[in-house]
Amino acid sequence: MKSFKIFLKLIKLGATPPSIVYPYPIIPFLAFALSKGSFINFLVSLLFVSTYCSAVNLWNHFNDAEDDVKAGRKDSALLLELGYKSVVLVLFLYLIAFITVLIKTNVIALVLYLIAVIITWIYSDKIFIGKVIRRFKEYYVSEVLTYLIVVPLSSIVLWCFFSEIDLRCFGFVAIVTTLFLSIIVLKDIKDITVDADAGYKTLAVVFSPQNLLKTSFTLNALYYALIFSLSISIFPRTVMIGLIPLPILIYVIYCMLKRKWLIDVDSINLVKLYVYSYLLSLILICVGAFYWNFMKDIVLVKFMQILFSTSVINLQGTD
Repeated sequence: MKSFKIFLKLIKLGATPPSIVYPYPIIPFLAFALSKGSFINFLVSLLFVSTYCSAVNLWNHFNDAEDDVKAGRKDSALLLELGYKSVVLVLFLYLIAFITVLIKTNVIALVLYLIAVIITWIYSDKIFIGKVIRRFKEYYVSEVLTYLIVVPLSSIVLWCFFSEIDLRCFGFVAIVTTLFLSIIVLKDIKDITVDADAGYKTLAVVFSPQNLLKTSFTLNALYYALIFSLSISIFPRTVMIGLIPLPILIYVIYCMLKRKWLIDVDSINLVKLYVYSYLLSLILICVGAFYWNFMKDIVLVKFMQILFSTSVINLQGTD
């Protein structure tokens, strides 16, 4: 029973912070729907993201465990108790993800995965490589560069579970990267005090929350512009529906301008509304892509069958 509880705690830590890749598999489903891939490959992609993301998160938590415990995050104490068993677990999870990429994708995806692993390892590591060079996560330039490299590479690897690298792949990567960057610039705001005390120069420590919000809104506006252009070129019909929440972004920006970017309780509610808007946009794109690539023909056939049956009945009635 004790081992099972430890296992559950490790799963929870591996899924923290929760993201739209794992444990909420919105991005894998988006790749599946846009690529018109197989459902079996979708399940395999879930195995990949769950092991890969868990490895990244657990490695990050393990290296920050002492600081997290001091900050009152008691769950990280488990990693300190496990010691180097945590490192073995992280390597095991990376290995499972590697095997799924090796078996189900191609050589290019395998190379990109290995590059992403090396960068994410160095990003958090202060035990091995971190004793020689400064961790990437401790300085905002290397932090941003990490995401600029890892997010596109990981997105390409994910796409390769469903299809070859083509224009659709780059369209998918552009959507994911732009959206993730708009989220990432806000992620460290909640850790300003802890990071500042630790001597880190993260985005949230170096830049004001107001500037980070403005940057996030700008990137999100770029995301909507990208959705519009892709709906005309690479993904006709399938992604246009993702523009529906755009008025919410415009409304939030208008309210923040009116409040002169004051950060208070009301601002937090506006930011939450903003977060819900891009989640809604992604979900709508998933629904639109799934319909056009999987359900459209079925619905059309059903409609034709109903229409044909009605016509036959009318003809029989006439006779």
